[in-house]
Amino acid sequence: YILVTSSDGWVREYETSNGELVRRFYTGVVSATHCIYNHDGTKFAVTSEGYKTVQVWDIQDEEILFSVSHNDDETTNYVIKSSSFLKTSNNEFLLTASDDNTARLWSAENGAPLPPHIFSEHTNTVNTAVFDFDASRVLTASADNYAKIWKLDDVSRSLQIDTTCFSIAFAEADAIDID
Repeated sequence: YILVTSSDGWVREYETSNGELVRRFYTGVVSATHCIYNHDGTKFAVTSEGYKTVQVWDIQDEEILFSVSHNDDETTNYVIKSSSFLKTSNNEFLLTASDDNTARLWSAENGAPLPPHIFSEHTNTVNTAVFDFDASRVLTASADNYAKIWKLDDVSRSLQIDTTCFSIAFAEADAIDID
């Protein structure tokens, strides 16, 4: 299946073999800008510039499980730019990237913030945050022209790359053949 976001408040799920609409989810938000499935396709996360949250949905029950925000109080107005999921043998995590210059870690079961919780050395919007494949690191791409790799267990930065970056991805070392 594929998920498609739109400016009309709907997230649509389509069958990839024939392009037929399978179901629709009304998010109630304007400008849904990013969506992603979790590892087994039972949930999806959708971001919205209008409501500045990430909604996590149960696909089968077609209902919102929880929402998270980078806005710690009513005086802030931060937009979440993207999100990603990670499943380990014990837990499922949600990672969000925001224009508050941070990436944040949450429980994908209930939306509770998880330690180490905040990755916060960027000086401009974090456009993308993703997990690596062995669940030990987080990679962030920021409008401050830095890509950073963080150790997940203690939020220490293990690498910083000076480059213009909007989006970023990890690849498994064995998946790339470099001569």
